[in-house]
Amino acid sequence: VRSLQRLTRRASSIAESTASGADWMSAANRDSAHAVSDLAKDASEQLRNTPRVADTLVILPTYNEAENIEMVVGRIYDSFDDVDILIVDDRSQDGTGGIADKMSLTNPDQLHVMHRISRDGLGGAIIAGLSWGLGREYSVIAHMDADGGHAPEQLLRLREAITGGADVVIGSRYVTGGVVRNWSWRRLTISRVANTYSRLALGVKIRDVTSGYKAYRREVLEKIEFLPVGTNGYSFQIEMTLRAL
Repeated sequence: VRSLQRLTRRASSIAESTASGADWMSAANRDSAHAVSDLAKDASEQLRNTPRVADTLVILPTYNEAENIEMVVGRIYDSFDDVDILIVDDRSQDGTGGIADKMSLTNPDQLHVMHRISRDGLGGAIIAGLSWGLGREYSVIAHMDADGGHAPEQLLRLREAITGGADVVIGSRYVTGGVVRNWSWRRLTISRVANTYSRLALGVKIRDVTSGYKAYRREVLEKIEFLPVGTNGYSFQIEMTLRAL
């Protein structure tokens, strides 16, 4: 709750600075911006000369997903083969990074792996992936969980919505047809409470503002300031959604 309250105050600052054109970052946030930017740049250097095949990139942030990563990548390509994948691994202890490297050997032009030295959470991994994707000039950049919680079969629908004119598309659990599987009642309750509180506190109508299943039009990412994003987890997803509105 305290994290969401801080995000509410930050959202007000962003809205005011957007209207006035002022620089809303504090000195601390400026330092953080340089640090995160450097991390994203360092990570992107690993893949600097990698060619782009498709016009859509899917980012899979991973930490200890050895049991799931092959299945998720397989499901993505079974349902939607006109896509490049970037696995962003944060020094997984279970060998996820090595598994990803072996998979990339079978499809080096479309399946890429970024090994991050830092381990600053989901937000940092996604930012590194977005930075790399923008550098490769993808038209559509999406990100999703690598644990199987997000249905890869829906990726094509997200891409089609973007090419149909949408700026941001959210794979929502809480709309008609949305499904939540294999979650404990505690996790589901936290998610629903976080979404309800966020909608009320921030005054948005999005039903699943904490979703980590998103697709962005390239031009939107170029316009919004996603460096720095000073939050992680649920709050990171909320802040990125707010900035794209």
